[in-house]
Amino acid sequence: MDVYDFKYRNDSILKYDVEDKLSNIKAKALIIASTNADGYFNLKFDTLPLEDLIEDSKIVVYDSKVEKYDEFEDYSIIGDEVLSFLEEFKN
Repeated sequence: MDVYDFKYRNDSILKYDVEDKLSNIKAKALIIASTNADGYFNLKFDTLPLEDLIEDSKIVVYDSKVEKYDEFEDYSIIGDEVLSFLEEFKN
């Protein structure tokens, strides 16, 4: 991560507020979040409110063991949740 990466991420958060458009989402949504709050997305303030703002959504929170931003996260621990969600769309 360099200073430009930090700047552009910060700018996007400040300039592109789409909260008022989230109620327009009509598709079923699976929102995946981590307990590891980083400098950009906070579970309590950024992720959990989405469940009320997006009509047919479900949030899956997994316990992240990652301590630093650039460490690998093991997403396989939520694999069953993702497969279950996708199963609903099978014909």
